Amino acid sequence: MIEELLDQKPKRKWQNLLHKKCPNCDSRLEDKDMYLVCPNPDTNGKHQHCFFIEKQKAADFLLNQDHPANFCLSSHERAKISEVIQSLGITQ
Repeated sequence: MIEELLDQKPKRKWQNLLHKKCPNCDSRLEDKDMYLVCPNPDTNGKHQHCFFIEKQKAADFLLNQDHPANFCLSSHERAKISEVIQSLGITQ
């Protein structure tokens, strides 16, 4: 049972957050108030988005050195984290 659930879980590319792209499908995330939202519908429900995340949580992931959103980045990409977080409207 657990193996089936793990197989269904998408393999996310968390490093896409730095580029404001969906970790599931690589689409450009849209800025919706305090969220970043994928414009594509979820495969399980037409009224749900493929991916969405609070901007603050995205910033927290990028700043956390142990999260895949950060440790999968190149050193050049890591140098842009502060700039990207500021563009989200988040103050560090």
